[in-house]
Order: sequence, then structure tokens, then C-alpha cells
Amino acid sequence: MRSAALRALGEIDLGNAVRTQKEQASHLLPLIVAQLHDADPIRRREAASLIGWLGAAALPATADLLLHVDDTDPEVRVGAVHALGVIGAREERVVHAIARQLTEPDLKMRRVAARVLATFG
Repeated sequence: MRSAALRALGEIDLGNAVRTQKEQASHLLPLIVAQLHDADPIRRREAASLIGWLGAAALPATADLLLHVDDTDPEVRVGAVHALGVIGAREERVVHAIARQLTEPDLKMRRVAARVLATFG
């Protein structure tokens, strides 16, 4: 049942809904977070991006984003770290998770992690 619901969500253009009505889009956060846990890395990437787009309204998604800082897909990892920075998740566990990314071999990840940490002050 859940997988059928998630497939149906794939038919909904959540990205367009969030980007065109950002102020009203925070009610979509549970749907976006569900896509963050999808098996398809493209959906996970888009979900991380949309969570970041919501800004501080997406703070409740912090724990879900933290799970994807170590995702198997490098672009999902980058998106999760970026989103954590954009939403302003500055908890100690977030800072530690992002700081770990400074030792990643992926240059893009290291750059994003460094930028996010710099915004934290």
C-alpha cells in the first residue's frame, strides 16, 4: 500500500507545487520526506532539493536529511548536506555529520560541506 502511494506521489509534480507556492507548500513536507526515502536516487535528489527550497519551514525534516548525508548516491549526499544548511539545522549532530564530509574524496561534497559550515559561523 505504501509503495503504491509513493508511486502515485511520483505522478504529482511536487517540485512545481513547492516552487510556485512556497509559502503554502510546507504542508507538502511529509510527502517530500517520503520521496527522500524512495529507492530511486533521482527522487531522493529531488526531495533533498525541495526540502532545501522550503527553508526553515523544513526543519522537521532534519533527522531524515541526516540519514541521507551517507546515502549511496553522491548527489543525494550533496543535496542532503546542502538542504541541512539552507534550512538552518545547526544542531551539534548536524554539524558533526557535515564536518565528516570534509574528508570525503568527492571535491563537490567537500566544497558544499565547507560552505554550509561557513554559514553556521
